[in-house]
Amino acid sequence: MIIENLSKTDRIQEKKIAVLLRHAERAEIPEGTFGNEILLTEKGKEDAEDLGKKLSVYNVQKIYTSPIHRCVQTAEYIKKGLGKNVEIVINNELGDPGFHVLDAKAAGETFLKNGLRKIFNDFVSGITPEGWASLEYLRTHAVEFLKSRMENDGITLFITHDSLISNFAFANHIKTYDPENNWVDYLDGCIMDLTDYKKYYKNLFTQYWQYLTISTACKMNLFDSIADGNIKLETYSGLKRKLLQTLVCCGLICLDGDILGLTEKGKLFTETSEDSLKYACLNWSGVHMTAWQNLDYTILTESPSFDKIYGKTFWTYLNENPIELDLYHRAMYEYARDDYEKIGEIIDFSKHHSVMDVGGGYGACISNIKKCYPDLHCHLFDLPKVIEKANVKNIEKIGGDFFSEIPPVADAIILSRVIHDWNDKKAIQIVKNCFRALPSGGTLYVIENCSDKTESDLSFLSLNMAVICNSIERSSDEYIKIVSSVGFKFKKHCKLNELQTILRFEK
Repeated sequence: MIIENLSKTDRIQEKKIAVLLRHAERAEIPEGTFGNEILLTEKGKEDAEDLGKKLSVYNVQKIYTSPIHRCVQTAEYIKKGLGKNVEIVINNELGDPGFHVLDAKAAGETFLKNGLRKIFNDFVSGITPEGWASLEYLRTHAVEFLKSRMENDGITLFITHDSLISNFAFANHIKTYDPENNWVDYLDGCIMDLTDYKKYYKNLFTQYWQYLTISTACKMNLFDSIADGNIKLETYSGLKRKLLQTLVCCGLICLDGDILGLTEKGKLFTETSEDSLKYACLNWSGVHMTAWQNLDYTILTESPSFDKIYGKTFWTYLNENPIELDLYHRAMYEYARDDYEKIGEIIDFSKHHSVMDVGGGYGACISNIKKCYPDLHCHLFDLPKVIEKANVKNIEKIGGDFFSEIPPVADAIILSRVIHDWNDKKAIQIVKNCFRALPSGGTLYVIENCSDKTESDLSFLSLNMAVICNSIERSSDEYIKIVSSVGFKFKKHCKLNELQTILRFEK
């Protein structure tokens, strides 16, 4: 549950997140004892290490733990799973006696006499058990304790035991679990966002400074220049030097004496990197950003601000500006390269004689399929001016317009992130031409961000579609309705990745 709830936390790396976590599985505690000497089971050790591996994708700052040895063990095995040198700090307020206890002797006697369930039920009933802290104390002192240990943005783990978490969660109205039916499980607990939001939003308002600094460096090919050879900082002066110093601050450029170099993050913005994000970076800082600055127009008129600003639709603008068209498709390629990396493993394309990616841009999706199925006949279909720049191997390139006619050369067609670009009327026209192009029994694969098939909120993506091209992200039912309206039969769906779903139809 902890990992699931963390994944739902927006912009988590920029916030101060406290995770109050119960230790991993332990051996049974003999009745009538405190059980402080009881250690983790082998399964508990494995589970804690596995949790650490899952947490490794997050910015874990520090681990605080109760001095009780099974909690310390849990911290050590989580650290092992994290695979990085995160400091472990032992703190008595997490469990010996804990910030939920004011008088350790009296609280211990109450515990041995009544047990944790009775103690918690007293809390729920508004009674403060003898020796224990009141709910009001837990609402103030305990939260301040957590805040005072969190220096930087990211996740701080606080490892303790079930009674402390139960009382704390109840005091702070955190719906972590159902107290009537479930106790806090091993390696579960509660998540608290302790971000100073006044400071957070002040920082948020100027974050575009950093983005546009990186985008400008991409535009000037600075990352590529530095990657090419021994360039000294003294080569640059004035504002160019300030720009480079800012990139050092961002962790993208490093200095070896006076020689400029790229960090691993900086290499992502070079042309030659296999994981390059150079054009994805450039894409959003141009006409997209201008359109977003006029979001209010779109909200008030329900019309794309892009059309208002540039006097034409986004697609017409791209087709009339070769440099912008190339930039756009290079950017989409960088996203698609990663999004469709495993499509050949998820879908069995061996049952098809040939597959055509319609509106496939520079061919990232179809190239990933060809890599998995080298004997499969693969076709890439897009506008002639797009197709001519697509660098694909052993794939037939076909130029055309999917609003006019799609050639009948495949028994399977892929529409990947195409329908969402268009309103219903235009989308139906594209799907209708796919239907005509396929033989009886042919398959259409529609890949989209379906709002009902992902845990991610697609609101920002929908606003982007509205601002740029008068469309929105849809639910799977809405996509199925569009595609079925021309005669396709919906068969099944499966997840492609965290965001995208594959909908399969048959003619």
